[in-house]
Amino acid sequence: MLGNAVEWESKVEYDLLAKASALMAAYFGIIHRTTEWLAQNGLPEEKGRAYLVPLFAGRSEAARKARMSISSR
Repeated sequence: MLGNAVEWESKVEYDLLAKASALMAAYFGIIHRTTEWLAQNGLPEEKGRAYLVPLFAGRSEAARKARMSISSR
C-alpha cells in the first residue's frame, strides 16, 4: 500500500500533503543507508534488507493502529 487518497479542500492543504509526501525519500534513504552500513560491517545486504524492510513496515503499521485507537476514543 502506498497510501490513501485524500481529497484536499484548498491549495494550502494540497501543498501540506505534498510536503508530507516528500518525507518518503528520507524513509527510503534511511533503509538504504542502514542496509549499506550493515553490509559494510559484515552482514550480507540481502539479510539486512530482509530484516529492515519488515521492521520499518511493522513500525508504520503499529503507528497507524495506535493513531486509530487514539482517534476512536
